Amino acid sequence: MTTSKTSIEGSGAILTKLEAALNSDGDFPVRARVVMELRQHVDDPNTPIEKIVEIILGEPSLGTRVLHLVNSVFYLRRQPVMTISQAVMQLGMRALTDLCTGLVLLQRFSPVARRGGIFADNVKKSILTSILTAAFARELGDKDEERGYLAGTFFSIGPLLLAYYFPQVIESAQKRAQRRNQTTTQSVTETLGIAPVALSLGIIDALAIPEFYREVMIAAYHIFVNEEREAVDHEHSGLAQALAAAGMVADALIDTNTRPELQLAMDEVLKETPLNAEQLDRVLSMVPESFRQQCRLIEMTFLTLPEHFLTYLETRENPEIESVEAVDSRDDEFSYYVDEIKEAVRNQETLSSVITTVMEALAFGLKFDRVMLLFADPKGASLQGRMSLGQPFTVKPQDFSRSLEAKGQERSPETLAFNQGTVETFGDPLFPDGWPFAAIPIGGHEHVVGVLYADKIDQGPTNAVALTDQTQVALTILADLLDQALAVNGVE
Repeated sequence: MTTSKTSIEGSGAILTKLEAALNSDGDFPVRARVVMELRQHVDDPNTPIEKIVEIILGEPSLGTRVLHLVNSVFYLRRQPVMTISQAVMQLGMRALTDLCTGLVLLQRFSPVARRGGIFADNVKKSILTSILTAAFARELGDKDEERGYLAGTFFSIGPLLLAYYFPQVIESAQKRAQRRNQTTTQSVTETLGIAPVALSLGIIDALAIPEFYREVMIAAYHIFVNEEREAVDHEHSGLAQALAAAGMVADALIDTNTRPELQLAMDEVLKETPLNAEQLDRVLSMVPESFRQQCRLIEMTFLTLPEHFLTYLETRENPEIESVEAVDSRDDEFSYYVDEIKEAVRNQETLSSVITTVMEALAFGLKFDRVMLLFADPKGASLQGRMSLGQPFTVKPQDFSRSLEAKGQERSPETLAFNQGTVETFGDPLFPDGWPFAAIPIGGHEHVVGVLYADKIDQGPTNAVALTDQTQVALTILADLLDQALAVNGVE
């Protein structure tokens, strides 16, 4: 790998300036006590697991964020991880330390990202590259899939810090990219004479990131630019291919402006990577919810995905499940409700009004047979039924109550939706005759006030049809709109 390493790393002036800015920033998270202490102990082979657990739990909210991330769609654990000790046992001390470092790194950027613009776009790219790498690695069956999330974070850290410390450089590159109809990544390389991944390599050296990530990033770079194919035979080739694909897709999602442009970019991904169309579609369909969860964890709920990407997902055809005419009809009806909800949020209409329209979108736009509104009681101990729409449930909404504190709720979708602030479509249905189903939180992580539960009346195995990818995306859109409505109006 010596030759490859030399071909992408140089002594560019911008890298020197970037490292100097990093070293002079005393507030940068890598100098935070928790990260430095974790790294010190993880390098000691005699460190007991209890010590790592103690450090993580000693940092406010870090333990909660780690558990949410480990149990989220980034890792897809078969059994939920309930404690930090379990997380250490299943991921290992070093992997968990890397995970904590990534969380602290991104959270540092929240105040600047809130201003929007080029830096917010780079934060989005970083988040997308992380979640896409983990998902693509899983699709490609790579044994290092659980390190994919952090590999994506480190792959994009150079351009992210460049946008943070020297935004004018990225802004200039972005304008050049628009004039030349190319990605910002290509433009940065041409403008600076150094590849963005080289900036990332310089940064991970400064942060003393484990060598594993350096090797994977170098291998991914050669796939990314379609250069030396020795990268494909690399020890970590599966993860490198996943990382390269994630970089391409993240660039496409943020740098394109229309659905046709995005479609062309996705066609290029299929041509340049080992992914097939089914794998790519499967990963893209989980991006909105994954992105939403990640933004919750790092307190950047103000970040949103490009509208043309969400539209692209909504209108994809799925002939195996529905005819094109049915899809178009459903999309038009659902879009009507989405537009109405967006207008209501902009006009700061009451939360109850928005919830009612979302219930209508579920029943009439997404064709769920039944929808029930559940609100948490004042103590947050249980979910209480308030109202329903559609065909009657087996119990009246006002008579329904679900404890949030009872044990054995790991497969309860409405409990998970409330506790984790996530859309849930798997687990045990609320009612025996309801499948498929969905539970949507009203609000985000740590600010959920209730849940909307929707299902279809089970017609038996011969007529059973799971929720389509389009419906999964639509559910995430509704969850985001509910969260926005709650932020504008608060709890009524």
